[in-house]
Amino acid sequence: MTLTTMATSTAGHPEVFHRSAEIARTLPPIHPFSVWELRDYNFRCTLDRLTVYVNDSASQSYCGNEPFSIESTGRFMTIELSTSFWSSGVKFLCELQAINETDDNDSCRCGWKKPTKIVGGMDTGVNEYPMMAGLVDSLQVEVFCGATIISERHVLTAAHCLGNADPSTVGVLVGDYDLTTGADTNASRLYTVSRFYVHPLYNTEAPAQNDIAVVMVNSVISFSEEVGPACLPFEHQFDSFAGSYVDLLGWGLTEFSGMKSNTLQKVTITVITNRQCRQQYPGISNNHICTYAEGKDACQFDSGGPVLWQNPATKREVLVGVITAGMGCGSKAGINMRVGAYIDWILSVTPSSIPVWGSRNPGLFPRDAVLFRIVQKCFGP
Repeated sequence: MTLTTMATSTAGHPEVFHRSAEIARTLPPIHPFSVWELRDYNFRCTLDRLTVYVNDSASQSYCGNEPFSIESTGRFMTIELSTSFWSSGVKFLCELQAINETDDNDSCRCGWKKPTKIVGGMDTGVNEYPMMAGLVDSLQVEVFCGATIISERHVLTAAHCLGNADPSTVGVLVGDYDLTTGADTNASRLYTVSRFYVHPLYNTEAPAQNDIAVVMVNSVISFSEEVGPACLPFEHQFDSFAGSYVDLLGWGLTEFSGMKSNTLQKVTITVITNRQCRQQYPGISNNHICTYAEGKDACQFDSGGPVLWQNPATKREVLVGVITAGMGCGSKAGINMRVGAYIDWILSVTPSSIPVWGSRNPGLFPRDAVLFRIVQKCFGP
């Protein structure tokens, strides 16, 4: 069973929870998915706050007006509202909607996003984007490019990031946020690399064509709330996304020729038409997807990272682009490879590792077999 929950502070409904109150409600069994919105004026959540307990363990506390998602594989979920002695009283409206557990959504294990209290700015929340990964130079011990998790064994990145590197000198970092400390999250892991799959038609003529690659790691990436794959745009394979807002992520420079960021950064930017993009870069093809907002862009060392579009209906994060190039970090449009144009190629180099999320051939499924119609709904939410 799937549960969707929306909670919003609503004046006069139905009663005020007074100061020092602690109210807890336990939901019926098997409610894997919840979405909440709670308004509060204390963004540190030290006064009025909402805490969700999943499988008898506490999630973080929430306040503010940002929606968040929580998944539970257990039988119970407890929602607790706590107010302080200094509270003037808080109210919220809770709406519950249950979906039968046989629904195809249970097969769509991709594109989830962890709640965050950060509003605006460029810093992401810790593990806010579970699909984010980084390519690490094992000799220099530093992240040199971004990447996106697409399966338990593969990440997607830009071909130019790999250059002439040997797989044995590259690692894949997942679940990290602040590269200078290990105290910010317990989810970070570094995986050794088995091999690279560079697109066979990749060339470096500006703008680079087919600048996309798959990196395979030696061991299975452990998925959790903090680490997991992005959805691939199966049902949106031919969409232009022009006019849509997308998020670009990376640990790259915060400005042209500036300093690299220690914490994961994000920028929300607009997709422009390829016709507009060709006015700046005549060589743009239908395999590119361009983004622009004045003063906002990816920058050096962000290459290979994700261009994510959140489906407004499902709230899942869909990987629509791979960051590849730009001019001056915001002075001109950014160039990205359009993931939808490479779906067939991605599946051809990952035939046995994206069964639940992407194979068109049910016969390739080593486990958890599902029909492609279900996978298609999962990848193209």
